[in-house]
Amino acid sequence: MLLCCPLDPNMSGEYMNGYLVEGTQAVQITIDPSVAWAAGSIVSNISDTKKWLEALRRGTLISPSMLAEQRKWGSMETGNTENSYGFDLIVSASQFMGHTSGILG
Repeated sequence: MLLCCPLDPNMSGEYMNGYLVEGTQAVQITIDPSVAWAAGSIVSNISDTKKWLEALRRGTLISPSMLAEQRKWGSMETGNTENSYGFDLIVSASQFMGHTSGILG
């Protein structure tokens, strides 16, 4: 694999798409996925994302020691005590774990 990000904004097939909720209406966001480049420009569908998450949880995607390293939490320099960051995850005061992202989509 030479590149792991899309180079063309015109994608075919089934994939998840982001949205914003404005009032009571969900507005679909269409963005060129190549814009994110190294920021994680991931294009996937529900089925493949489920397989990836299961492999991550089982320890077959990365080693258990790498997963433990990923889950080491540190304080944010902003002084925000409600959130704590790991290498690629965030856990909030509401106890949700995920990634906050910086790009819509």
